[in-house]
Amino acid sequence: ERLGGAVTRQLGVVSGLAVELSNGAAGLLATRDDVVAVIPDGSIALNSAKWESGDPSDQGSLSNINRQIIGATQLWDRGVTGEGVDIALIDSGVTPVTGLQGAKVVYGPDISFDAGFPNLTNLDFYGHGTHLASIIAGNDGVDGPRGADLKTHYLGVAPEARIVSIRVANAIGLADVSQVIAAIDWVVQNRTAGDLDIRVLALAFGTDSTQDYKIDPLSLAVEQAWKHGVVV
Repeated sequence: ERLGGAVTRQLGVVSGLAVELSNGAAGLLATRDDVVAVIPDGSIALNSAKWESGDPSDQGSLSNINRQIIGATQLWDRGVTGEGVDIALIDSGVTPVTGLQGAKVVYGPDISFDAGFPNLTNLDFYGHGTHLASIIAGNDGVDGPRGADLKTHYLGVAPEARIVSIRVANAIGLADVSQVIAAIDWVVQNRTAGDLDIRVLALAFGTDSTQDYKIDPLSLAVEQAWKHGVVV
């Protein structure tokens, strides 16, 4: 602030701040002994959500992947269904479609560029987050997936897990790295708050890092989540 900058967000998980300041001020700030690095905020890119057939005979359908590719149905038969596990999804939000309704989804903060518009808060207008949440834990009403008919029911890989949605990407799939770090910070701070039991964090997007991983703030945030017992 003494250099004419403004703090826009606290990023406790990396002992850092998101700030707005001039290039000259950034250079001066970087020379301080108590500052590890001053790094330009980057952007993240969400892949488009591609529609896939629901026909179980389709080699690429989730029902076939669950049965034959990753063997999820074998785990279901052993009682491993995701029950009692909360999975944090940092993405473009989750729209409450069939299979992702009611207690199935807990909504964390919306820190996307759309956060100031009440009619957009937490909802997914891009499609990526809902797509991912469905793959992870979608369940269209099966009470216990053991022996479920995958020709008539849709089940994600962990159909009895719960999704905790933290929205960072806006309606056209755009977000900054600092928003993702803030979302990871929220997950770390709230992983056991109330009735939450966040044990997994899903990050399904890409960004081009411009610095060594040892000072990359996103890498550090992910490592801190891991150190707090969250599988990333």
